[in-house]
Amino acid sequence: MESGYDELKRSYDELTLINYRQQKRVNDLEKKVHHLSIFYFIFQAMILISISQPSSARCKRWWIPFTLSLLCSILYGITLSHPIYKFVRTRYQLDMNRLEHEMLRRELHMARYQSDPVDSPSNPSRVTRKLLKPDKVMWVRRYLFICISIFLLLGFAAMMLYACHSFLCD
Repeated sequence: MESGYDELKRSYDELTLINYRQQKRVNDLEKKVHHLSIFYFIFQAMILISISQPSSARCKRWWIPFTLSLLCSILYGITLSHPIYKFVRTRYQLDMNRLEHEMLRRELHMARYQSDPVDSPSNPSRVTRKLLKPDKVMWVRRYLFICISIFLLLGFAAMMLYACHSFLCD
């Protein structure tokens, strides 16, 4: 049978590996969002360049770049929503795991240097582990950043749609 210290050490090592994998997943999701955004802006820039020379013949067909830009924006929004959702969920789990990781580190330290058994009911860390919550300020900042980014992207899409008509017909 494993001692309390050995069990804590094994849990600590497993959680270290899980945290590493989740951090890698968060980084991959961030990279995916960045790449999608870069491709979106490049595609919209190509549309903008193609309509930058106004002519009277093109004014009749303003709806073609408008529709192309609108479809691109809709597909981008749909494609972007899944990685953002996964990022928020994975980041929350990572924050919770980091809190538990820190709690396990403290328990390991206490188990190594104290004579009380780690599994004793008097151990306050066993009780507080159930009460772990991530930092609210950090979460508000993350959600605020995501919301501002989405509103900026919506504003950019609206500007592109307006430009598709005004560049060709003015």
